[in-house]
Amino acid sequence: SFTEARDMSSLPQTCPLCGATGLKAVIYSDKFEHNGADLVVDGLEILQCAGCHSEPMVPEQIRRNQVRIKDAKRLADGLLSGNEIRQARELLGLSQQEAAVIFGGGTNGFSKYGRGETAQSVAMDRLLRLVMADPSKLDELRAMAGISAQPRG
Repeated sequence: SFTEARDMSSLPQTCPLCGATGLKAVIYSDKFEHNGADLVVDGLEILQCAGCHSEPMVPEQIRRNQVRIKDAKRLADGLLSGNEIRQARELLGLSQQEAAVIFGGGTNGFSKYGRGETAQSVAMDRLLRLVMADPSKLDELRAMAGISAQPRG
């Protein structure tokens, strides 16, 4: 089922296929197979053309849809979402670069996790959850990474 999207200000107003005006942004749900089970993802975006009845997508919609699908897969796998990882990193007072050095995961890892472009490993997810449950463990990880402890306050 489709529902009309609210804000179309940044989306094209004419159909890229037939040139008709009156493109309508809609939100829909779709079903995907993930690890042998059906996974329903809500909040996906598409455009609908009243002229040729095509359903084009612009790059920004594709990117947002990919993030929603990846986050739904993470949730199904019991992992933190990209937004939850970003919030955890911010609550711990870490930049993306600091988080990468302390937790591992590569230079751009935390940026990609937070944007929903890449799913973290189960081990990384567990480590993040452990530190969120006991932030004092952050100093131990800093020491393991060869970084001096940060003053609290």
